[in-house]
Amino acid sequence: MAGRPKLAAVYVKLDEYGEERLFSDLMTGLTLRDLCAALEISPQTFHLWLRRDDKRHAIYREMRKALADGLAEESLELIDGATNSSISVVRERVKVRQWLAERWNRADYGVQQGGTVVNVGIAAGELHLTAMKEVPQLPSKPQPLLEVGTDEGEVEVVA
Repeated sequence: MAGRPKLAAVYVKLDEYGEERLFSDLMTGLTLRDLCAALEISPQTFHLWLRRDDKRHAIYREMRKALADGLAEESLELIDGATNSSISVVRERVKVRQWLAERWNRADYGVQQGGTVVNVGIAAGELHLTAMKEVPQLPSKPQPLLEVGTDEGEVEVVA
């Protein structure tokens, strides 16, 4: 890395700090942002260093999955301990933990993509109009049901 001496120096600093210590710090709750600030590096540089070694990157991904499981368990504890007065605050905390768990372990906590999506739309107003057109119009006066003729030629209406 002769062309990027500053980046090479950061890589040496991270190697000296040690993978095990880095991952241990992250597993105990230190945020990546705080860790990078303590080491005086950017999160982007940290990720570049991670991706230089496939094994190191795989360990980091597994660590993130374990942290996602911890966030899911912590969310359950938060919800179980919520009271009526604290439910809105707890709900927001759980949403953040859920979002992080989705990002850190998409296989277990992410929104599943793919599959068949079926959308059904019913235009009730249009159905109503169609049904109204098909209903026969009733006369304003009721029609006699049966006309019976008498012997004298008169017509008798039977209702």
